[in-house]
Amino acid sequence: MPKEATEKYPLKKPLEVKELLIDLYGCRADINDETKLLTLVTEAAKKAGAHVLQASVHRFSPMGCSVIVILKETHISIHTWPEFKFAAIDIFLCGESLDPYTAWEHLKVALQPETFTIKEHPRVIK
Repeated sequence: MPKEATEKYPLKKPLEVKELLIDLYGCRADINDETKLLTLVTEAAKKAGAHVLQASVHRFSPMGCSVIVILKETHISIHTWPEFKFAAIDIFLCGESLDPYTAWEHLKVALQPETFTIKEHPRVIK
């Protein structure tokens, strides 16, 4: 990055960001509908204060899908295995005012897992 850019947009150093890796078991919602999942992930990103740049969706045969939303502040993704009622979510938000747990709460309510595990992966960028 040119020196002018770093002077114009100074960042707090070190930069601390959080990534949530979440496994959902026993999802009661339809996790085989990529259109609904894209809408859901986009809503979650916006609720967390992030800005959507683009999205990619892939449908697997005979079932399952992946949805990745690229954000100005990194990404949110979901990968589903409907035959196991399982989904894996990655919420990676970079920005002091963004809270990945806000996005997670929106996804949790909609996907209705019986149980889930969360691993928080903090990163410090110096």
